[in-house]
Amino acid sequence: AIKQMDMALEREVARSQRFVEEVRYEQERRGIMLDDLRDQVLGLMLRPLDSVFSTFPRAVRDIAVRSGKQVRLLIGGESVEMDQAVAESLVEPLVHLINNAVAHGIEMPDQRSAAGKPAEGQVTILARQSGSEIRLEVIDDGVGISVDNVRRKAIERGVTTQFEADAMSPSEILELIFRPGFSTREKVDDISGRGIGMNIVQDAIRKLTGSIRIHTEEGKGTRFIISLPVSIAVQHALMFRIGSQRLGMLSHMIEQVVPFKEQLIEKGEGDKTFIRYGNRLVPLVDLRLMLDDTRYKLASYGMPYVVVAEHIEGYVGIVVSELYEETEIIIRDIDPYLKRYQSQGLMGNTIIGDGSVILLIEPYGIKEMGRTAPDMRLQQEGGETAAMQPFSGQRLMLVDDSIIARQVEKALLESLGFDVDTAIDGLDALEKLKMHSYDIIVTDLEMPRLDGFGLVRQLRNVPQYEDMPILIISTRESAEDRMRALESGADAYLVKQQLEPAGLQATMQSLVGALTPAP
Repeated sequence: AIKQMDMALEREVARSQRFVEEVRYEQERRGIMLDDLRDQVLGLMLRPLDSVFSTFPRAVRDIAVRSGKQVRLLIGGESVEMDQAVAESLVEPLVHLINNAVAHGIEMPDQRSAAGKPAEGQVTILARQSGSEIRLEVIDDGVGISVDNVRRKAIERGVTTQFEADAMSPSEILELIFRPGFSTREKVDDISGRGIGMNIVQDAIRKLTGSIRIHTEEGKGTRFIISLPVSIAVQHALMFRIGSQRLGMLSHMIEQVVPFKEQLIEKGEGDKTFIRYGNRLVPLVDLRLMLDDTRYKLASYGMPYVVVAEHIEGYVGIVVSELYEETEIIIRDIDPYLKRYQSQGLMGNTIIGDGSVILLIEPYGIKEMGRTAPDMRLQQEGGETAAMQPFSGQRLMLVDDSIIARQVEKALLESLGFDVDTAIDGLDALEKLKMHSYDIIVTDLEMPRLDGFGLVRQLRNVPQYEDMPILIISTRESAEDRMRALESGADAYLVKQQLEPAGLQATMQSLVGALTPAP
């Protein structure tokens, strides 16, 4: 009987093993079928680039005639296939790059002849595919870009500081042309840029989850290199936690993940922190306190990591509390409410296996949040310097699109006694002004939808706000920006990199004096 039971048990075990193998085979077969079906669906979204490139010959011809230059356009790679939505979104940035190549890059015929070049300039557009990535190049054989000229103009216009410029490599200096407010032209024209600047190219490429690089040689020409995924619908992302929030970043944006070690940290101007990565000093952004809540404490974070991410100007190091897995995701557009406010550093969201919605961040916006933020130590120093809270009861509106800047400045202003409300840009501030009264407005300059200049001008055109004290606190430190802000109607101007509690308190004293608190 025992032998019969053993044989029956062996038969059941064998039957169970066959069943497991059949289930595993069926799962693998269905997985292969689903992958094949997905590839077919994604293939239906792809279109050759010739439909996009066909519009460029006329554009080059028109801009050449208007600028009095002789230019020939060469195109290669029209048969390369790309996501149709991506290809259509590339038209505007590519036209802008072509316009700049003709207007800024190609010299006048007599100048080219004097330099030993053919009188006819050449602009080339090339496309090629490498794996799941498309590489687009816009090349001209013109005068090239002067690194020294870009550095000088960027400092003059307050786009960067002398310290930042001195720490940058030549390639990083060239990337400054993508920052808002930068232009090498003294006068705006309707041929190239139209006063908008190359940041519209940057914004378009960032929305498509791509990157752009510049290679130039003075006297020989310039090459803009754009790298984009073939399809932006399905991509790989690294998941991590910052503070109490789970977030993600597309894998192709990440250069490396390294352990957070104090010996790798270096201090810069305004006590900004950098991490040594190879031969580079990479700015470090720590959002853990900004994204913290009562469930998490810094002491319980364990071993943090630094995600070294590549962006349009180089690299940025983002401190994360915990690393999760890399996974394949479908990128979804952000909620219309968040999209309305053009949240800095946020590019979209995805839904992971457990049903959670994960926000996806992008490195350039995070780097800008860190760059434009005042010194984090001001939160502690402000409380010590202004322990008496001389402005207790005064109501203040703080307008800034950077979460870090708002956090630091709000804490500093509250330490002076102000009751602080915040707004993320000029339009948000105008909406809140309809509901509440304030004694003073403190605003940044560079913001989405309505910037600081526009906010000040609109306020001064309303009788109710004609005499309201307005303070500008901005990263832009050029005399031109300071004068423009004061001419718009601001009463005072402070630079974030030079912000300190005693100076802020003195400025506030001169602006609000002994005003009675708002009702």
